[in-house]
Amino acid sequence: MQGIVTGLMDYGAFVRVGPISGLVSKTDIAWGRFEHPEEKLRLRQKVDVIVLKVNEDKQELSLGIKHLLPNPFDSFVLKHKEGDVIAASVVDIKPYGVFFEIIKGVEGLLHVSEIPQSESNKTTEELFKMEDTLELKILSIDQEKKRIAFTMT
Repeated sequence: MQGIVTGLMDYGAFVRVGPISGLVSKTDIAWGRFEHPEEKLRLRQKVDVIVLKVNEDKQELSLGIKHLLPNPFDSFVLKHKEGDVIAASVVDIKPYGVFFEIIKGVEGLLHVSEIPQSESNKTTEELFKMEDTLELKILSIDQEKKRIAFTMT
């Protein structure tokens, strides 16, 4: 269906489809990370949406935009396998590990248990900086959950 963006919030975008408005949550706007929906959408923009969920009790409509496009994870797993070494950039640093973006919309996790023991007394924030690019080895690919685990080369 086609709708019109009527509101942009930190958590998503409101889209009017005919007489009904629905919410496209931030995670359903586009593949890949971005800070605010206004980076991807603008007010009064016409957008194609798909209905993800209808809650008749609350009269809520959940919509999606990215679902109308191919998931980049699916094409990634056609070209790569466990054991491949690839370049990836840091996109998020957590105490339990570091998330790396391989291509737009495809990320993997380097868990702290995969960081060499010689570095174990340092925090992930001390070891890695945003946008650092490293060569990492694909440890595992979970196609069902769409998750990639890395180890250091």
